[in-house]
Amino acid sequence: MLRAVRYPAFAVAMLAVSIAHADPEAETAALLQRWAAAFNAGDVEQMLPLYAPDATLLGTGSPEMLSKEEGVRSYFARPFKRKYQVRMGGTVTTRLADRVLVVIGDFEFVGTRGDGSDFVTPSRYTFVLAKQGAEWRIVHHHSSPRPRPLH
Repeated sequence: MLRAVRYPAFAVAMLAVSIAHADPEAETAALLQRWAAAFNAGDVEQMLPLYAPDATLLGTGSPEMLSKEEGVRSYFARPFKRKYQVRMGGTVTTRLADRVLVVIGDFEFVGTRGDGSDFVTPSRYTFVLAKQGAEWRIVHHHSSPRPRPLH
């Protein structure tokens, strides 16, 4: 025999509020961790679902703006083929709206050039993230080499 379980209205309301106001900064930090893991695995199939279908991308090594799945796929083909790695640095998250965040930060790309020499490219990024349905997605990604300080 099943017995109905009753929850006080206050407890149900508090649960609904906590679900509705999940920590977007924690959710987006998890998205960036998945992004770095997919990059380091060289797995474009893990990378693609992190981007919105109509995402735009201005990549560190791209002379042009790319968009949509085919642009994201083509952009990551080169570093994935060469097994580059990324080391994530600090981030700052700014909420633009309930479902839109801008995350900026720095990272380093490391790898081996065709001549066998190792490299480190200090870079910086901006991700514009939007919550689409239940998931945060990258709607715009811009990264560029970090310039040397001006003296």
